[in-house]
Amino acid sequence: MPTTADLRPVAAWAATCAERVLPIFDAAAPTDARVRQAIDAARDFAGGRPRDRALRDASFGAHRAAGAYTDPAAQSAARAASMAAAVAYTHLDLTGTAAARQTRHLLGAAAYAALATERAHGAQVAAEVTAQMIADADESVRQMVGELPPSVAGDTTLGRLLRELDVALRQPSGP
Repeated sequence: MPTTADLRPVAAWAATCAERVLPIFDAAAPTDARVRQAIDAARDFAGGRPRDRALRDASFGAHRAAGAYTDPAAQSAARAASMAAAVAYTHLDLTGTAAARQTRHLLGAAAYAALATERAHGAQVAAEVTAQMIADADESVRQMVGELPPSVAGDTTLGRLLRELDVALRQPSGP
């Protein structure tokens, strides 16, 4: 069974995914530091910091930032950062549908980053960014995704992006 330590490389990858769309958020809210703080908190967890209140607060702060602005791309960018920090709290001891929902936690930062990109720059740019995020996922990320059941995602744009990421990350990486 995976451990909290196994989540650290996923958090690093998720932080990188969220950081890709930080400029989208910053364009809408240049003085709001909550999204950057969540990305930094995810990186701190990836580097060995324990799960603590500050990490949880950073995730919730970015989540609140998503609701503070009307720009859909900025909202999605903030949610990407919130999900990056929340990777640390993925439940690893669940089975069935409950475990499949946890797969969304692992992939949430990337999916919201893709959604933010699509909303800001269109589907073609989002596809390119998604391909790069998939390429950036190392074997530890792929293994962690593979430990959980496939994501249960709805028929929304976000659901489509989650499924694309999930399927791609379950495939062997290239040479």
